[in-house]
Amino acid sequence: MSNRPWTDEQAKERGLGSTGKRTELLMHATLKLNADLVRDPAGSWDEERIRARTKELAQAVFDIWPVPAGAVVTGMNLDEAERDPAENGEEQPTGGGTDGRYGPLTDWLRAQTSDEPLVSFDHLEDILGLPLPASARNHLPYWYSAGNALGKAVVTAGFKARGVNMTNETLVLTRTTPSGDEVLPVIRPVP
Repeated sequence: MSNRPWTDEQAKERGLGSTGKRTELLMHATLKLNADLVRDPAGSWDEERIRARTKELAQAVFDIWPVPAGAVVTGMNLDEAERDPAENGEEQPTGGGTDGRYGPLTDWLRAQTSDEPLVSFDHLEDILGLPLPASARNHLPYWYSAGNALGKAVVTAGFKARGVNMTNETLVLTRTTPSGDEVLPVIRPVP
């Protein structure tokens, strides 16, 4: 189903068979979690529906596994994590990502021979010579955004964050472009 369009009509128009993802899910889905996807008669599976479903599923997670008593909870949603850091005064890398506060991280990543270095938050602070923003220690979405200065420095070096462990304060930075190749630009959706 991965490359099928959402509706039967779209599948037929594109010559991809007679059924779209929605029909295939109706016929074969056994996960109750997916039932609401096919009940809705919407003709597409777009960013708006994906965001709405993400919010629903996240709320279900919080309902099933509540925050332990006494835990400190701070809020940040995905939109806040992706917000342009210039809005809150965070310095951004300039040039090829090697200038500014996060330039040392870009340079360090470009010098790595491993395609998946495992690093601690403390090690990143040593590389940068400054503390990570509070969001990096408190909000998982921060690490997966290319919209903040640290994320831009990582992407500029040809890497992305993966396997972020907020408890152990570690992450894997995975190379997205072969060493020595030019880094492709990041394309962000228009709000």
